[in-house]
Amino acid sequence: RVPSSGPPGKTLPTSASTQGRRTPVTMASEPESTETAAPQKKVRRARINVDMSLFEDWQTDDRDAAVEWVIGELGEGEQERTLLMQLQGTGWSAQQSRAIYDMARNQQ
Repeated sequence: RVPSSGPPGKTLPTSASTQGRRTPVTMASEPESTETAAPQKKVRRARINVDMSLFEDWQTDDRDAAVEWVIGELGEGEQERTLLMQLQGTGWSAQQSRAIYDMARNQQ
């Protein structure tokens, strides 16, 4: 590997070739140090699209309460499957339970 000292694109002499001449080597254009490299940006988690047509207008308050409950349970380390089963046990359909869970994940 070629030493990384010197600016990118600079040619450095190498050892003598079989004919006694020096052959220039072009350096790769890599950052010289971590100080000159751009800082990494935080990666945001993708938002999950939720089909709001799964819910009737009269379910809005109950749905929002269920979302807040799921957020609290996730904060305590509860598992996805358990939460979905509990939501279904309280009367939400499987699709509604998934939507509520996804809405809670979007708000975290």
